[in-house]
Amino acid sequence: MFNKNYNITVLLCLSLILLSFTSYKAKAEEDGSSIKLTLSGGPMGGGASMALAAFMKAFLAEYPKATLDLMPGNGTANPIRVSKGQVNIAHAQASLLAASQKGTEPYKETCPNLRSLFKINDDCRLLLFVRDDAPIASLESIAANKQAIRFSPATRGSTNDMFSRWTLDEYGIDYNKMKEWGGEVTYISFDAMVDAMKDNQLDMVGWNGPGCPAFLRQIMLNKDVRFLPVGEKEIENLKTRGLHASVIKAGEFEGLPKEDVPCVADVTEIICSADLPDDVAYKIVEIWTKYSKDIALANPGYGSYDPEISCKGTALPLHPGAEKYYREAGWLK
Repeated sequence: MFNKNYNITVLLCLSLILLSFTSYKAKAEEDGSSIKLTLSGGPMGGGASMALAAFMKAFLAEYPKATLDLMPGNGTANPIRVSKGQVNIAHAQASLLAASQKGTEPYKETCPNLRSLFKINDDCRLLLFVRDDAPIASLESIAANKQAIRFSPATRGSTNDMFSRWTLDEYGIDYNKMKEWGGEVTYISFDAMVDAMKDNQLDMVGWNGPGCPAFLRQIMLNKDVRFLPVGEKEIENLKTRGLHASVIKAGEFEGLPKEDVPCVADVTEIICSADLPDDVAYKIVEIWTKYSKDIALANPGYGSYDPEISCKGTALPLHPGAEKYYREAGWLK
């Protein structure tokens, strides 16, 4: 027979150990020490990466022991990387997310296991612009005259690249034809793009994103630019790929353009894996909402985030943790 007092002592010790473990676990959850996340935006220094960096700063202010890493990426590759578990959180465009679920261009297979945390509710426009002194009148004239143009969509595989391809294809222009006509397609950084435009080494740029990018402002310090319109028929065709009609408003960019210019656009979503723990997804959305104005300072294009709207109509199903946050806050019924 065990001594009764001994049994009581053992039970007390076990209780203290369990209490200590529970307290440690609670502390870990409070300071974020159990959270490890890898995030991916676009090219480092680009708007998406700057916004995610601002979010990371906010997250660490609330959970200082969390481990967060930011990797370069692009809106085309990010769904694949999240699906394969290479990154946990990323930005991507709605049209590409829809394609990733069907396994259609640019994806060779489906990207399962993806969920949306929210949409930015931005107007992610494709800006096709040329140096004002370049002899390029329109997209139609490039095709009709088989003009030799030096074009850059920034980084290979980016949404700049993909949406430029889709739009040029509507005019019978592809990158191979550009080269056959004596032009070239160059993949370069935004900093290099600024210098190339300044030195007349580049004629035309394709960029997709919200607002006015910093590199375009830098270009306009030295060069006037013109924005090439996308035709009504071409816009209708591009809608089948998930893009929508938009406009570059007159005077929007330092007094340019001189009149409204029709273009195509998409919407940004912040995505994650379906395997992301519900409580972590909840924390991410909660902190993004709380610090959304600070994040918009890093990337003004992300200032359109509105929790009442951004939780609805996403290209992917909402993550359950995100859905819980929005329901508790009253934005989802």
